[in-house]
Amino acid sequence: GFACTVVTHPLIVGGLAAIISGFATSAVAMLTCTLVCRIATARLIDRQLGLPVSAPWMLPLRDVLSFWVFAVSFFRRTVAWRGQRLRVGAGGYLPTGRP
Repeated sequence: GFACTVVTHPLIVGGLAAIISGFATSAVAMLTCTLVCRIATARLIDRQLGLPVSAPWMLPLRDVLSFWVFAVSFFRRTVAWRGQRLRVGAGGYLPTGRP
């Protein structure tokens, strides 16, 4: 199930689709649409929460960094949680005692 959460990174998926397709018009159009929706959503959320408007050029960078953390999580066996370092056991379960 965790692997399927890749759909929460549409800007990265769209960028990969554009690169793989050789920047086909349809892929670039979808990537552009995704970027516009990402910026519009961020501005709407900022406005609703009374936050300063996010810099649009920072959003793709933030998405790339978030995707990097997501991708690296498949290759790490330790988790830092509330000041503790836990080792993920077989089957993706955390041990019940201290690590």
